[in-house]
Amino acid sequence: MIAKGVNVVAVTLFGVMIICCVVQVFTRYILNDSPRWTEELARYTFIWVHFLGATICVRMSSNATITVLIDQLRGLPRRVFDGFVTLVMTVVGVVMVYGGVEMAQRTHKQLSVGVKMPMSFVYVSAAFFGAIVVLYAVTMLLENITAGGRTAGAAEKGAES
Repeated sequence: MIAKGVNVVAVTLFGVMIICCVVQVFTRYILNDSPRWTEELARYTFIWVHFLGATICVRMSSNATITVLIDQLRGLPRRVFDGFVTLVMTVVGVVMVYGGVEMAQRTHKQLSVGVKMPMSFVYVSAAFFGAIVVLYAVTMLLENITAGGRTAGAAEKGAES
């Protein structure tokens, strides 16, 4: 359910970003007068799309890895390694939640120049990303402990999504 919502929001924001970029190019090069809000809105939607895309990669275990050595691990060593990676992802997620909330609180009265929206909207994306990553990482860690590793399970789930 969360995964489907993240996918829908990511695709919607990606569409908004593309529309903003097209409007920006058209008005800048054809009309020689571009509105400020298009560039700003495209930048903010890009930030959100980036974080949402990263959560999708975490969910599908498709984040960038160099697997030359990892592929040699089997059984318990692989599960320990996967568990360690998942713990690191959890810590990064917690740091993102803390930092995102902290920055959102500091900037909630500051308005963006073109769109006139609170800058906290931009920074809360980091907290949202961190919370989703922690949720996915804890789920993966529990799967790793109970089902023998995320490698097999995540690949099957990724194919289903």
